[in-house]
Amino acid sequence: MQVTDFFENYMKAFNAKDADKLAEQYYVPAIIMIGSEKLIFTDRAQVKDYVEQIIQQYQQQGIAKADIDVQNVMKLANNFIFCKIIWHFYDQQGQLKLECPTSYTMQMHNNDVTHIVAVVKDNDKPITDKQH
Repeated sequence: MQVTDFFENYMKAFNAKDADKLAEQYYVPAIIMIGSEKLIFTDRAQVKDYVEQIIQQYQQQGIAKADIDVQNVMKLANNFIFCKIIWHFYDQQGQLKLECPTSYTMQMHNNDVTHIVAVVKDNDKPITDKQH
C-alpha cells in the first residue's frame, strides 16, 4: 500500500464516520500531539473512543466531509516515513470551513502502513474571508 492510498482510505473512513476503520489505521501504542497536549493510546478501543469524539466534534461544528492534500512524504528509515498533509474540512454546502496541517510518522510493515505519531500543527484553523 502506498502512503497516498493510506490517506485516501483514512479520509474515506472519516467521511463515512467509521470509527472502527479509522482506529485500524493506528499502530498502538500511538501518540497524537496537539500543541502542548500529548495523547497516548495503548489499545485500539482507546483510539476508537478518541476518533468517535473527534467525528462528533466536527459534526457539531457543521463539518460534513473532509479532503486531504499530501504535502510531503520523506523516508526516514527502511520502515519509517514522515508525511505532512493538510486536512480540509467542508460544510454541507461544500464551503471550506477549517484547515488542519498535520504531520505523521508512519510505519510500514510488509504492505501495511500505519501511523504511530501524529502532530497537529494548527488545530482547526478557521477559514475566513480575509484569507482568500
